[in-house]
Amino acid sequence: MTMTRFHIELVVLAGLACSAEGRSKVVVRSASAEKCQAFIDRLPYVIVKPGSYCIQQELAYTNATTHAIQIKSDDVEIIGQKHCLSGSVDPTTPYVAIQSIDYKRVTIQDVCIHGFKVGIEIGSSANDAPGCSSTLLDGETCGKKSHNIIIRDNSIESATFKGIGVTADSVEIVANRITSIGGTRLYPHSFATGIYVTAQRCRVAQNHIFGLFPNDSGEGVGIALYEGNGCTVVDNLIDSERWPYYGRIYGIWTRAANGEYPVVENNTIRNAHYALGPWGVMRDNILSGIACRVYVDRVAQPMGGQWFAEKTGKNFAYRGPHLGEDPKNGRREEIESCRDIPELAMSRAIKTGDARDAFSVAMAYSETDQSTYAEQIVTWLWVAKHLGHELADKFTKDLSSWQLDTAAEKRIDRDVKRTLKLIAKKARTSTRTTHRVGG
Repeated sequence: MTMTRFHIELVVLAGLACSAEGRSKVVVRSASAEKCQAFIDRLPYVIVKPGSYCIQQELAYTNATTHAIQIKSDDVEIIGQKHCLSGSVDPTTPYVAIQSIDYKRVTIQDVCIHGFKVGIEIGSSANDAPGCSSTLLDGETCGKKSHNIIIRDNSIESATFKGIGVTADSVEIVANRITSIGGTRLYPHSFATGIYVTAQRCRVAQNHIFGLFPNDSGEGVGIALYEGNGCTVVDNLIDSERWPYYGRIYGIWTRAANGEYPVVENNTIRNAHYALGPWGVMRDNILSGIACRVYVDRVAQPMGGQWFAEKTGKNFAYRGPHLGEDPKNGRREEIESCRDIPELAMSRAIKTGDARDAFSVAMAYSETDQSTYAEQIVTWLWVAKHLGHELADKFTKDLSSWQLDTAAEKRIDRDVKRTLKLIAKKARTSTRTTHRVGG
């Protein structure tokens, strides 16, 4: 795929996405519409019997009190015929456009979704079964009640948390268009994820993801894959569009269970801090505007887990200037270097005294080497906590996994106090300078 084609595809993608106002009324009937056995003509709508359900018209559900469409039966197919389900884009909305929990053989296709917290959510109450085979045959599951899921040819815009979220086995997520994800205020420092999958035996292919907007220290992730045995992530196009000022962007994140490597190949990723990893076979990907590293390299962690990355074939990477937005004044600025360089992150945090900048120092050290810089990571988590960072407060409640001895804990306590004093001194100096200038 050439870069010219890449930009053309993004323009086409932006035009295809449904929007809250001014959507085209042209209806393109799907061939599968011939199978319609029932019609979804109102929201909310609960499906309790097997069958093919078609959406016949645009449906709005902005004053929601529950999820828009709930699937409560096996063997269900929803055919959207390109019609849109419109929900609230308010950052406090908790509702999902289409949800199915613990049901199998579910297909969702040709639906346009605008708004909601999550566009399409498939869940499973049962976790992965111990000792499950990494190779599943059609119709088999690996301990999850939801399996044999197909999500394809949907357009999802302005979901405030995730475009598509799936926990199931035997999954296909293909040819979906996902744009402008993020903004929820239901959680502090919320992530923005295009496609989130926890699955064994899955295919995530030919999806277009454009625009990831996490809040504060939250992270934007184009495609996140967990477990991943027997999975492929291929031919996807991901562009974060805009750089977060505090958080980071990951193109394709794979944290897989032991067993068969997921294969990540022939994807195009643009504008990410980290493009690929940390676990899987990664080859023949095109990467542009990568600020920090092509690969997230995680060999060992204090938590005891072992993550591996295998790179075969070639991944073609291009670097370039990146645009970020300063939330303090709304202006856009060029970020030409990685914000995860610990020394730069530390200087910024001491200068600003901002809890989010302090948290960024801990994250910068964690991306460098978690085992070598364990004390620095914990130190800056404590600094961020004292400055009022909610995630840092959560992380510092249990530090047992870091296996710090008494001497290390004393050094951390000393460094936290010194750093907080230095930040306070910088703040006083800045205030006096401002007063002199103003006076």
